[in-house]
Amino acid sequence: MKTLKILVAGMAVLIIIGLALLGWGMSRATTKMAAAPQAQTVSALPVPAAAPVAAPAGGYFSADISLPPGSHLEQMNTTTDRVILRLTGPDGDKLIVLDPTNGHVTGTVSMTPTVR
Repeated sequence: MKTLKILVAGMAVLIIIGLALLGWGMSRATTKMAAAPQAQTVSALPVPAAAPVAAPAGGYFSADISLPPGSHLEQMNTTTDRVILRLTGPDGDKLIVLDPTNGHVTGTVSMTPTVR
């Protein structure tokens, strides 16, 4: 019985040491992740670099973008100089590329399904 008590106490000490090491390792990992450079997001479209454009006076603009009938906004991605909207509709997907400084459409890409 004395041997069993010693084994249980030894295992309890090992569990406490293991939990302490686990906490120490997690704190080191979070410190390393916070210090690591952030991963860069890759755009769905290759967008050429544009010359810097001054923001409109007041910094606010309003843009109306007409959507094809039956389509809806599925996803939005941003880069430093473009906003990319992905629309889904009955005629297939469509990408609309916007200039975020003035709201103008700079390009569109239509993706229509092919029948095999």
